[in-house]
Amino acid sequence: MRAVRTIVLGTLLPLIAGAPPSGDAALAQARGDVSVMALRNLEFENVLPGVVQAVAPGDPVSGKWLVQGDPNAQVVLAFPGLPATLSAGGDQIPITFPATGASYCATDDPGSATPFDPAAGVSVPLSSSGQLIVWIGGIVDPPESAAAGTYSAAITLEVVYE
Repeated sequence: MRAVRTIVLGTLLPLIAGAPPSGDAALAQARGDVSVMALRNLEFENVLPGVVQAVAPGDPVSGKWLVQGDPNAQVVLAFPGLPATLSAGGDQIPITFPATGASYCATDDPGSATPFDPAAGVSVPLSSSGQLIVWIGGIVDPPESAAAGTYSAAITLEVVYE
């Protein structure tokens, strides 16, 4: 059987800090920037044609980001435009993201992470130190006819202040 290597690349999207609505200057609230750093790509490693393979959030090969911003600030985590397929040249492999396919935690402890639906996003507070770790997993289902190759797609984590 031939092996199909799949890699899903996490991408960094420039973020814009949330701003309060315009109006009374006395009510204005200044916020620092939110920064997002991709720490690790979601990688399925070697996948065999016709064999479904899953990576859970927090697995050593799951996608991982570090979010930093104002301590205790409320942010929205979203994965806009999640890919439905991974591509290698003209070939494609389906990828799905289950309702518990992403998770977050104030510390780098996947065992203590809170799962969420990456398609829906979630509103969460940053930690008292202003950080959050975010993971994403997924499921690939390569057809029996899948050609050998490195399949990839972009996954974007978007983070904004509420």
